Amino acid sequence: MFRQLFCRLFPSLRKFSSIENGKIAANGVDIFYERAGTAKSGLLCIPGALGTTQTDFGPQLKSAILTASHSVIAIDPRGYGHSRPPNRTFTADFLHQDARDGFAVMRALGFEQFSLMGWSDGGNSAVILAASEPVAIRKMVIWGGNSFITDEDMQLYERTKNVDSWSKRHREAMESVYGSGGLREMWSNWSNTIKDIYAQGGDLYKQEVGRVRCPTFLLHGAKDPLVPRLHVDYLKEAFKCPLQYHEFPDGKHNIHLRYADEFNRMVFEFLASAEH
Repeated sequence: MFRQLFCRLFPSLRKFSSIENGKIAANGVDIFYERAGTAKSGLLCIPGALGTTQTDFGPQLKSAILTASHSVIAIDPRGYGHSRPPNRTFTADFLHQDARDGFAVMRALGFEQFSLMGWSDGGNSAVILAASEPVAIRKMVIWGGNSFITDEDMQLYERTKNVDSWSKRHREAMESVYGSGGLREMWSNWSNTIKDIYAQGGDLYKQEVGRVRCPTFLLHGAKDPLVPRLHVDYLKEAFKCPLQYHEFPDGKHNIHLRYADEFNRMVFEFLASAEH
């Protein structure tokens, strides 16, 4: 069914679109972005903590099905990756800042309306953006995020505070962006900011969840070591918008990378269901 739909919609497609990149002014800083596809429908991809366009969304930028139907636009949030210098200064509202910056980038690129895709911290910022700009957001896809911080979350974060405890692959990917010392400094700053938010009550975006109006696709890896199931259960109840849910039984935090083909197909079908 999926192959028939895809071939009918995009019969001339042979390979994914080439990727263009550049920097664009947004809220007083220059934000680096990569864009694949030339479709009129835009899809903004917001990375997780310290993430960049390629560390977090390489398979999506190279996806033939997504880039045929959408202009897939991924950003390096301010202070991350190529959106430096300077390095990120983390404040209590940094997730809201990324939401504002992402919106500004899409406006600067000429998209009055667009869809969202966000992972981990980026998923949190996506919800904030969808709640604050309901007219602009068509659909939203999120995974790996949480709307508040619990004692259990802090215990899990504490285990990641030492960068040397990360998987070799993930650590080296991030060190290639920030260098060994730079990665440790930035992760320490992120961790300290999360600790401060927790001390102030731990609310990341609980107030915004109920204000989201766009159709939303929530995905989850059942074995995610960073997102206890209570966060997924909370979001499933708190969202008042049309909601679709899918769970990867053996998935961890990076389901969009580990199961890239299946993930991209499901996202395409979700986005296409109301647009074609």
